[in-house]
Amino acid sequence: MAISKKITLANGVAVNYHRVVSVNTVTNVSNIIELASYTSKAKRAEEKAALEAGRAAAAAEGGDAPNAGAVEHDVFIQTSYFNADYDQGMTIVDAYEWVKALPEFEGATDVLEGEEVPTAE
Repeated sequence: MAISKKITLANGVAVNYHRVVSVNTVTNVSNIIELASYTSKAKRAEEKAALEAGRAAAAAEGGDAPNAGAVEHDVFIQTSYFNADYDQGMTIVDAYEWVKALPEFEGATDVLEGEEVPTAE
């Protein structure tokens, strides 16, 4: 799952594909949502393929580190962290809904695995 919304960053780079990387819970304090933003869904697929190829190569060589054997790739990723109110049961789907409620993500659309990203500006 991901969401699509064109956002132009302060450095001029336009990102259109956003995915929740993690939801970290600080007990009784807050939830921290890590969001990765890519210039396109294709660039996310490029990153994913490179990481999977690297892991396969490392496993074939007997390595087990998560990024062992990482294959070089050229993908721009803007990582953002958001503090949400504490919610012990927050799921990834809940995190997407929380992000979509932010003013900068107003109008964002869901992108499910295998779906194309809308090209609307």
